[in-house]
Amino acid sequence: MKMPKTVFVGLGIATFAAALAVASVSGRLPSPTTQGGTIQDGATTHLAAAPTKSETGDGLGLDPMVSRIIEERQADAARLKAFRAAKDRGTVPEEILLERIGQTSNTRRGNGNLDQGGDDCASATAIPFTPYTDFGTTTGYADNYPECEGSGTGPDVVYFYTPPQTADFHVSLCGSAFDTKIAVYANNCAGAPIACNDDGACWPGSDIPRITLTGGIDYYFVIDGWNGDFGDYTFFLEELQPTPPGDDCSDPVLITSLPFSDNGVSSCSYSNDFTGTTCLSSQDEGPDVIYSFTLTTTTSVEIILTAYYAEPPNESWVMPGILLSDHCPPDWSCIASASSWTVTEYIPIVIPCTSLSPGTYWIMVDNGTWFHPCFTYDLLVQPCGPCDIVSQGGDVPEVAETFPLPGTFSINDPNGGCNNDDPFLPQYQSVNAGETVFGRTFAYTDSITGSTKVDFDWYRFVVTTPVALTCTYQGECELLAAFLDPPCPGLPRVYGIQTTPCGSRSFTTNCLGVGEYYVRISKGGAISGPDATPFDYRVTFDATPCTLPSGRCCYASTCAMLTEPECDDLFGYWDVGLTCETECPVYPPNDFCENAGVPAMLPATFTGNNVNATNDCPQEGDPQVWHVFTTTELSDIQIDYCGTLDFHSFNPNIYQGCPCDDRYVLEAVDWGFCSPITAMTGLWRDIPPGTYYISVVMYNPNSIGDYTIHVNAVTNLPPANDECATAEGITLVPNGSVTVDGTTMNATASCTDVCAEGGFNYSSSGGDVFYSLNLPYCHKIAMALGTSDMHLSVYQGTEMCCTSPAFLCNDDDENFAPLPEWDVPWQHPGGSQSYIAAELDAGLYIIRVAKYGGQVGYYNLTIYDNGPCSCIPPNPPEDLTLTANDDNIEIRWTTDPESATRGVYQLWSSTVFGTFDIQTWTLVENNIIPVAESDHLYYVAPTSGLTSQKLFYIVVGQCVEPPAR
Repeated sequence: MKMPKTVFVGLGIATFAAALAVASVSGRLPSPTTQGGTIQDGATTHLAAAPTKSETGDGLGLDPMVSRIIEERQADAARLKAFRAAKDRGTVPEEILLERIGQTSNTRRGNGNLDQGGDDCASATAIPFTPYTDFGTTTGYADNYPECEGSGTGPDVVYFYTPPQTADFHVSLCGSAFDTKIAVYANNCAGAPIACNDDGACWPGSDIPRITLTGGIDYYFVIDGWNGDFGDYTFFLEELQPTPPGDDCSDPVLITSLPFSDNGVSSCSYSNDFTGTTCLSSQDEGPDVIYSFTLTTTTSVEIILTAYYAEPPNESWVMPGILLSDHCPPDWSCIASASSWTVTEYIPIVIPCTSLSPGTYWIMVDNGTWFHPCFTYDLLVQPCGPCDIVSQGGDVPEVAETFPLPGTFSINDPNGGCNNDDPFLPQYQSVNAGETVFGRTFAYTDSITGSTKVDFDWYRFVVTTPVALTCTYQGECELLAAFLDPPCPGLPRVYGIQTTPCGSRSFTTNCLGVGEYYVRISKGGAISGPDATPFDYRVTFDATPCTLPSGRCCYASTCAMLTEPECDDLFGYWDVGLTCETECPVYPPNDFCENAGVPAMLPATFTGNNVNATNDCPQEGDPQVWHVFTTTELSDIQIDYCGTLDFHSFNPNIYQGCPCDDRYVLEAVDWGFCSPITAMTGLWRDIPPGTYYISVVMYNPNSIGDYTIHVNAVTNLPPANDECATAEGITLVPNGSVTVDGTTMNATASCTDVCAEGGFNYSSSGGDVFYSLNLPYCHKIAMALGTSDMHLSVYQGTEMCCTSPAFLCNDDDENFAPLPEWDVPWQHPGGSQSYIAAELDAGLYIIRVAKYGGQVGYYNLTIYDNGPCSCIPPNPPEDLTLTANDDNIEIRWTTDPESATRGVYQLWSSTVFGTFDIQTWTLVENNIIPVAESDHLYYVAPTSGLTSQKLFYIVVGQCVEPPAR
């Protein structure tokens, strides 16, 4: 409909026989809404941009799939995003349900009454005693209460319980038939819940492992569904035994001396006292354990947390967090913290060496609860450097090295092992069980290449009878240790955890068979340049006799129970824990790397099936099959799984030898190239001519079965709009949309952009491209960026692009806020794609198109024009002319095509020249749709009924709303 906004007028005078053209005038008048409305006089003005919101960007912040697979699947924020996406698809495997539910259900059935939960708090079902188990449904019930920890609204039912005395309780919906949520309210159901959970150990069931309930207070348990889900549920409540010391700040575990260790602790017996209120953010949502220690002198301390499961399923992820604070309860102002979304069992996290003044300090151990509500852990708190490592009696000296090093050292180190360059052979220092080596390591400048290198020391350990090797290492600098078999080529079988200066670490291998094994010691930490002096270290080798396990060995259509080395000698397939009573499977023909086949020339397509594949590259840790290809010139190599349904992952490495030789690491990954099928595409840059091996790896159950792989050499030229200064211009379609697409696969990374949304920071540091949008006046603009896991940023002007934080940015559509009231739902791309909607003032805008993390790939960007911020009519007709013909009057004026899109014109006439108003002027024609023809707009009025008297005409520009969305 028409809007009562500004109009512009043009004035002309005509008679039947002749016409008199009068210069047009322009004025600002309230426009009529319909014929017969009132128009009042307005002040003369010029055309200007309409006012807009003064701070369009207010409220907008400045990162199971791969976010940065080339960093060994260690992108923290990507893991959370991957879990949410997996949950939407329903692909996360359900954990073992709580057995106690089934064990206690008969107690309730004995009462002959299953108390379906009440519809609301007023009609809540009473819980008479604990332990208590009930079965019911939320189907058909109302949604009375807001959900916690997530989106959507589901029907809910309510129970209530009044504990006779203060105690800790376990609340569970494990065993329910839908994606549940549980919220606990105190006294009544008003306000915020005191505890809630979406996904516990029994995903998608909810579970609160421990909550303290005060005696005599009514507590309400609201059973709800995630994202509107509903169905049959199993509800369980039990009282727990009192917690041991460490449950809260008033009763911490006291650390009386350092070093301190606390091993085999289960957090499952502790309460959850913090949820998103500390520096651990969402990784303080599980049960927490508090420690405290007091220092009387300034001391440097490091804290090491090793998380694992005491019981199966051990394939589940531990998501622990640990913080150090000078006050308790802790909050966001921690001294230090450490956490990880990707920590699996027995891989520790570390708060590195931190200098502390005299005083009392607290340590909190906690975890995120997406995959498991609690876990078992070992905690080590110990003093750390600086220190002076000295040789002790009986130490074996490292082989002599010259310091500073001559240039030739970089290629022929007497214990440089596999780090020696051609044509020099690897050299190792032999060690025996029980020996301690006193050595040194350092960074130095290679006089041949000019680069900074690290001194690697390689030690050879010969096993004559089966043993488990324990390697303990400590140095004046950060130290890294690795265990290899074989050494060259190959990747470490075990990575030791990096030490802090003077901190001690150790690792223990599995039972080793007869053979040669290698330990590599080197300086760790950031290497910024050559060291002025070397750093001393000590490394001890201990061996414990062991018995190699026997397992099923399938070879040459035969099965036998053998040890792994015995089976390897027969080129067989070995499985520990299986016997020959289990039939040997049919293995893929390319299961071993040496059976990859004849090297294919590019482009190449490989097909196959990896069912029953085994692992002949222990460093990868997963079963794989192999293919091989050859390149004849320096190329970028692109590998995709297009056409392979639900095959979600591949190896980030391509190898020069078989298996697991020197490798080239994936530089970029794209999930959108194969759209609409979700499959990965990877890019390896600057691969020299040669023969390369690729493995098809079973990272998860969705990566097993038939597959198709395409391998090709691609150009590495960056796109034309690779930089801010070369941004590609986009012409806005008034009241419409424009779409551009392309790829960032070969784009360089101009900057890193960070969006704060939904309580997390989402960063984008991969290849990016740029577009420019020049607005003549304020527009309601929406931008939608697909295809997968996108990141969208908008800068005000070229000079601000990538030099200051984006004033608008979004990573995930669902997190964009605030949405304007004119927001159009169907313009949203949804999911992990990006969306921005805002009123943009007149000016130049630079749009950065990228993906989350370091990903790159295909995209499509759509820009929607939802009209001007305030209604702007067509420009005033400043060159109005009138021509009287025999049977008509021709009226002409000129306007530009863009102005013509903003509204319509009205034609008014009068026999008396004077002030324009609808009482003395007659509406001749309403809603004249502008027609751009040779840049002229025209209207021909019939002369029927005219006399020789003068007629005055005025043309009024009328503003209208954009088309309905």
